[in-house]
Amino acid sequence: MVINTKKMERCDKMTSYDAARLIDISAVRTHNTYEEILYVVEMAKKYRFINVHSLPCWTKEIRAMLINEPDIYVGAPVGFPSGGHTTEVKLLEAKRLIADGVQEMDIVMNVNKFKSKDYSFRCRIYCESISEQRYC
Repeated sequence: MVINTKKMERCDKMTSYDAARLIDISAVRTHNTYEEILYVVEMAKKYRFINVHSLPCWTKEIRAMLINEPDIYVGAPVGFPSGGHTTEVKLLEAKRLIADGVQEMDIVMNVNKFKSKDYSFRCRIYCESISEQRYC
C-alpha cells in the first residue's frame, strides 16, 4: 500500500474554510420553497460554500442574491432527475440557464440509454454546444 503523505499533509492543515470551499449546498427537490432557497443562500454566505444549486426556475433569483459574492457560484441541473430528456431539450435548458446566470451545470446523462448499452447519445455534444453559446 502506498500512502501519499503530501495529500495527508494538506488534509491535516485543512481549515473549516477550506472544507466549505469543497461543498455544494443545494435545494433541488420539487417541494423546496422560496424560504428554503433563501436559507441555503444564507448558509452559503455564512459558511462560504462554493456553490448554491437549485432547480432551474430559481437560477435568476439566486444569481441576484449572490451578485456581491463572487466566490460563491450558482449551479443548476440539466435534465434532472432522470436524464431522460432528448439532447435538444437538454441543450435548450442549458442555454436558458446560461442566460439566467448559471456558473455551474450538472448535466444528467441518459441513464436509461446507458444501461441499455445505447451509446448513441454523446455528452460531448452538450459541452460543445454549450461552449459555443457561452463564448459567442
